[in-house]
Amino acid sequence: MSAVTGITITPNATYKTAAIAGVASPGELVVVTVKDCAAYIASGLRVRVRRDGIDIAKFPLEDADAWTDDGDDAVCELSLNTVQALAAFAGMSDGARIESVVIVEITDADSRTLRVSGKLTLVNWPQDTGDQPTDLTGWEDVVATLQSSVAALEADFEAHKHDGADDTPVIPHTALSGIAGTKTHATIDGDIGTLQSRATSAESAIGALQSKDSGHDYFDHYHHHTGEEGEGAKIDHKDLLDTTGVHAAINNALGVLSAASGVSSASIASLSNEVDALQIEATKHVQKATSENSEEHTLPDTLTDGLLRAITENCTYDELVRFVVTLAKDLKSRAVLR
Repeated sequence: MSAVTGITITPNATYKTAAIAGVASPGELVVVTVKDCAAYIASGLRVRVRRDGIDIAKFPLEDADAWTDDGDDAVCELSLNTVQALAAFAGMSDGARIESVVIVEITDADSRTLRVSGKLTLVNWPQDTGDQPTDLTGWEDVVATLQSSVAALEADFEAHKHDGADDTPVIPHTALSGIAGTKTHATIDGDIGTLQSRATSAESAIGALQSKDSGHDYFDHYHHHTGEEGEGAKIDHKDLLDTTGVHAAINNALGVLSAASGVSSASIASLSNEVDALQIEATKHVQKATSENSEEHTLPDTLTDGLLRAITENCTYDELVRFVVTLAKDLKSRAVLR
């Protein structure tokens, strides 16, 4: 059913009266415009139509009923299709007219106020067919009750803190469902602080290691242990670690070599003296043989057969042996030795 009839209520808040323009009939859906009252919609704005001390129509009536705002005006659709509105014309002629009282009020618990009341003319409308009228008898004041319930719930929620005050139970964190672990928020906060401190320490340690690593790169490049300034002190061979086995092997090899040669530094010196004496005798015999045979003999420094005729005081043992063998052969070739 679409509303066709409309009435306009213009309040006079100073005297709580209203000028109402328009006429309505029982059985109709009426568009009601309340001037300058859009600001009161949130406070439980309500309009009622009364006759002989009873409500014959009101808005809002059901949970789905809602005002709309048109600028500063509040607008609703008021149903006059009620048992009470039709009964108001019982026994009257078809064209009968009656006066009803329209009340505009604020129903919010904190600001209950009668805004205005005024008279509305109703014209009888004998019904042939139409919607079943609503019976308002015993109808609960839905809006007022609902608003009261909402206010009570808001107050309960505001006071519902579970902090132990006013006998409210305190719920431990560990008693909550859907969580893992048993630590309290204070313990968790402490653990987080400890982790942050450890992270800070770790960052400092990492920075120190990075600094040392840079130093190691420099050290590896320039650290030579040459004894020169800035290059590290010399390291004695005897100060090195794990050299015992190597030294033992060297000493053993030297012992074997010394035993094989059978020559000590003293014997080498004695042998050098004997060679010197042989060289003197060889020179004498060569001079004698030259004078007797009138032949000159020259001794080359070296032979092609590997013999050696020139040595120094720093000669090796092998060179000395070769020199002695060479000398002996030369002396025999000249009949100095037999």
